[in-house]
Amino acid sequence: MNAGGARVGDRPLTGFAKLALFCAAGVTILLSYLFFTVSVLGMLLVIGAEMVILVALARFGLIRLISGVVTAHVNLLRVMLRSVWLRKGVELRTQLRKADAPALFGLVEKLCAKTEVQVPHQISIEMGVNAWVKLQGYRRGAGKTVLGIGYDLMAGLSQWEMEGVLAHEITHAKMVQRGYKNWMNRGLGRTRQLAQGLYAHVETHSKTKQTVEPAALIFSITDRLVRLTARLVAACSRQDEFDADHGAAALCGAAAIRSSLLKLESLNECASRLPWNERVARLQSGEGFTQWLIEELSSTQSKSPSESERNLFFKYSTHPSLADRLAALPAENDESPPAHSGAPAITLLQEPDKIAETLIAEIQRTLAEQEQRDSKQLRRWTRRSGAQARLRPLQQVGVLVLIVGLVFGFSFWGVVGMSFGVFSFLFGTLVVGIGCCRLGRYRDRLTLPIPEFTTLKAAWQNRPKVKDEEVKAIETELQNRVAGISKKSKQELELASAAYDALVRCDFVRAHIAADLCLRTNKKSIEGAIALAVSAGYFGQNQQVGDALRFLLQTTGLKSPSTIWAAGWALWLCGDWGPAEAFLEKISRQKPTHPTVLIGLAICQSNRGKLQSALLLAREACSRPEMHVEHSKFLLDLLFQAGYLREAREQLARLKSSIDDDVDLILMMVRLNLMSKNLAAAGQWTETLKHKGPAPHLTLRLAYLYEVARQREKAAAYYQEALTNGFYPEGLIGLARLETQTQNKEQARLHLLSALNTERTLGEKAIGPLPLFHQILGQLAALEAPVPECRAWVATLNGGKSPPGLEKKSLLIYAVTRQQAEASLNKLFAAMQPTTPPPPPTAIGWTDARKELQPDGPVFPGVQGVMN
Repeated sequence: MNAGGARVGDRPLTGFAKLALFCAAGVTILLSYLFFTVSVLGMLLVIGAEMVILVALARFGLIRLISGVVTAHVNLLRVMLRSVWLRKGVELRTQLRKADAPALFGLVEKLCAKTEVQVPHQISIEMGVNAWVKLQGYRRGAGKTVLGIGYDLMAGLSQWEMEGVLAHEITHAKMVQRGYKNWMNRGLGRTRQLAQGLYAHVETHSKTKQTVEPAALIFSITDRLVRLTARLVAACSRQDEFDADHGAAALCGAAAIRSSLLKLESLNECASRLPWNERVARLQSGEGFTQWLIEELSSTQSKSPSESERNLFFKYSTHPSLADRLAALPAENDESPPAHSGAPAITLLQEPDKIAETLIAEIQRTLAEQEQRDSKQLRRWTRRSGAQARLRPLQQVGVLVLIVGLVFGFSFWGVVGMSFGVFSFLFGTLVVGIGCCRLGRYRDRLTLPIPEFTTLKAAWQNRPKVKDEEVKAIETELQNRVAGISKKSKQELELASAAYDALVRCDFVRAHIAADLCLRTNKKSIEGAIALAVSAGYFGQNQQVGDALRFLLQTTGLKSPSTIWAAGWALWLCGDWGPAEAFLEKISRQKPTHPTVLIGLAICQSNRGKLQSALLLAREACSRPEMHVEHSKFLLDLLFQAGYLREAREQLARLKSSIDDDVDLILMMVRLNLMSKNLAAAGQWTETLKHKGPAPHLTLRLAYLYEVARQREKAAAYYQEALTNGFYPEGLIGLARLETQTQNKEQARLHLLSALNTERTLGEKAIGPLPLFHQILGQLAALEAPVPECRAWVATLNGGKSPPGLEKKSLLIYAVTRQQAEASLNKLFAAMQPTTPPPPPTAIGWTDARKELQPDGPVFPGVQGVMN
């Protein structure tokens, strides 16, 4: 192997070469620990010296000269110390008992007897195409062993092939030097965490243009160490894989190993196209989950590596390439599969459907626990963020009273001893100080209203196109409204009231204008900042939202009901799901929860993958007396995402009288039947929808439902139908996905390039090319074959007629040569502006990307995305 990433061959090592490799990996781990220890001690010495200087400067009131540097160094030390703690990963699996799979346990015991190794202490099963062993202990073949098997793997392989996979894992249990391997993996994990933390620290301070030394120097060295360590540990892991393949071939023959290896890649591709909700839905239907999975995976074919794949070498991969593994296997000696070789390996389980039900229930339980932990972390984050608020005048008085009381009270106590007078003084100052701090908190003068979810959804889906004349008319009307009010404070409140009244109707245009006028009247108006944050969030003006929320955080601490709801609402509209969830969850605990807050919180949680928590909130919203059909639609969407078709069917039955007149509900009936594999009923509901003359954007939704159901021909037809009625980049992206699945990469590429066109007029409610820019680039890159020896180039557009959205932006491009990078960029320009000449070469600045952005192995060439 070479540093540039070009293939020179990966093969099993023996003797001194193998020993040298494992020793080199251990030495790099030791160097990493040594560097970490020296760095931490050095930072402690630096911080200690700075604290001495800080105390000296405090006598002259010059703390600010060094306080920023001390804070930065303390934060750096915190990042370094935090990297030592390796967090335990989430285990989405369940343990098998011998009664659950006597045939599987018998096969494992037979292989262990042949290998002369202890039977695994535990056999677990998980969803996916994988098999692994977790080895505890310090010596080869001694210690506890946990064997893990993927349910999809058992459904896709035959018993004969599964025997080869199990033999491979059991050979690992015999041959791996457990203590040394675990020590290396933990060392690599800590070094990687340190590098990631330092990189984030350096990037954060670089954006604010603050000094990052010595963080940049420590990161530079750590980055080199982690790359070298990862490369060597991966090489050791690949040698373990070669050894396991040879051991498995000796146990059950090379043919079984070869057959399973040739199937794994296509089996993984096939399994990845079976979404989680469809698995849950199939299990709920009671129509034979295992048989359905076997049929879905039956299209798996043996796939030999192509010539281009043979010429690639990934030095950070923990497994050898398929070509290398096949080449290293011993020759087959006319081995023929046994008579039972065609039986699926899943039949080794006694009751596969029951085990699948138990496994899915365990996965859902574990995920629900993780969601609760995440919610607790968000609560801690909101508490910490509130501490950043500046003290208000009365609170400053309270703090001063507390300091005076404590200093003089304890001084008198030390001099004259405790007496009734000293105790009264201490108690009185504490009561007065704490009382001033509590009474001095910000309190809402106006209550920010909560709109109905139906009103908010309608405003979101039907964004108004406002002309300048309308804006001026609204501004004039509001100015006339306060013209007769002499006091600016009353003008401010009147404009804030107008903004709040507009927000409850979700008239965000009027609210934004009123908020702007309110802030012109008083630039420190809290109510004006609240209205501006929410209305700016609706228009996607993230900079304005951030500025307004920072002002509110400093002045109020975001602790009053209106400021909390404003922060949650604004961030929800911006799509900043994590902070939005934190504030919405906080407001839901402060007062009786409005259905809009519940649904908003559920939307944030579902977008963050917290589906179980979101479902609980949506069900609660639908149980309220003020429940609306739109609430049920949202619950139905979550139920479909989770695969709970039984409950979805019950919800739709309650809405039976509304279905025929509501295209959204008709689409849900199509979705229900497609997920139930009732294609005839899905076709009938599709015809019902077509009789309604749906808008093209609804036809796109229909196409996507058929695509997810793997009805490619119908999905393509509906995508084309939508495109004949307007320009829909998302429709072209859908067609590209379908073409990619059939390996028609050239046509997929043409669809994606067409989707980048910024000169065409968008169809009704279409998503433009710019919001989809990175998704399109990602799909384009995936169509390319990985190329070794690429470099990372940065192209900065400094002038000329740059495509919309790319003005003054820097693009990251992977290419072997500068000429290839320029060609990729010009192809992008031609796709985005087909009738406009590309920017002249003088308007584009070319530089090499930073070292940490340079590819360190084969990568997909082309434009990767916008850097700033």
